[in-house]
Amino acid sequence: MFNADCIEKLMIDLKVISKIGPGSKINTKEKYLEIDDTTWWQGALRWYRGDSRQTTSDKIHITISSCSHVINNAISEYRENQDTPIPMFLNSSPKDFLIMIHTGLKGANTGVENLRDTYIHDNTLSSKLEFDILSISRQINLIEKYINMESSTF
Repeated sequence: MFNADCIEKLMIDLKVISKIGPGSKINTKEKYLEIDDTTWWQGALRWYRGDSRQTTSDKIHITISSCSHVINNAISEYRENQDTPIPMFLNSSPKDFLIMIHTGLKGANTGVENLRDTYIHDNTLSSKLEFDILSISRQINLIEKYINMESSTF
């Protein structure tokens, strides 16, 4: 299952995804996702590292899918004890954690859209990224559904 270290990695990867700009690619071979340099030797470096469109797609998808599982867990905790800090949620209450991941997902949505535009001529990869964008939107809406029951501040 998830622990605080997994959640921290997830949140950092979401933050990195949110920083993907137009034309950017990501390095998937480190502990955390990283934005790749856009230098002329980027292609050779990506080949040497073993980075590919497939690994990019897989890492993005795993990150977004993991968010879904964590959100469902946080919503369950939110129903029972919304204001109690929980170590797994980085010592945040479920409510505060849901607000934090909501912010991360909104930024990640923009980053994945930029990545999709980078690979727009690869129909398969851009379609996979569109699926991830839809998943992000569903997750954002789910969080808003639960958090807005008591508070409409975002």
